[in-house]
Amino acid sequence: MTTPQSPIARTIATYFDAWNETTLEGCKKKLDEACTPNVAYRDPVHTCSGTSELATRIFRSRDNAPDYHVEVSTTVDGYDRTFRYGWLFVFGGGVHRLPGIDVVEVDADGRIQTLVSFFGPVVPRAEGEALREGPRWTLASAVPTV
Repeated sequence: MTTPQSPIARTIATYFDAWNETTLEGCKKKLDEACTPNVAYRDPVHTCSGTSELATRIFRSRDNAPDYHVEVSTTVDGYDRTFRYGWLFVFGGGVHRLPGIDVVEVDADGRIQTLVSFFGPVVPRAEGEALREGPRWTLASAVPTV
């Protein structure tokens, strides 16, 4: 992998390194680098606060998909201290690929202080189609049984 050059790209890369760590201690160490100590995390299934809780949440994913890895699938864009990017949660020998997006806010030092994660793709609207609500993701609807 090419080393990201911008500060936010390095922060996001380190955050994803935490997801791909194989030990809880290694995961926590990477989160401590990328996030504030009291980082607030929310996804459709989990809410947690602090790098210790977030590391535990990440490692619970291994219970459902022990062979997973997560990769950034888009560029990182944003303004001021708010950024977004897409990701893929890959598991089941690469057969299952859950896409999602994160929206993060960073502190003055560039570390993640809030992270809101969405599972699944953003569903495009057909031309002329009325605005409607898309799917509501839960762990059961997002992750196939492997």
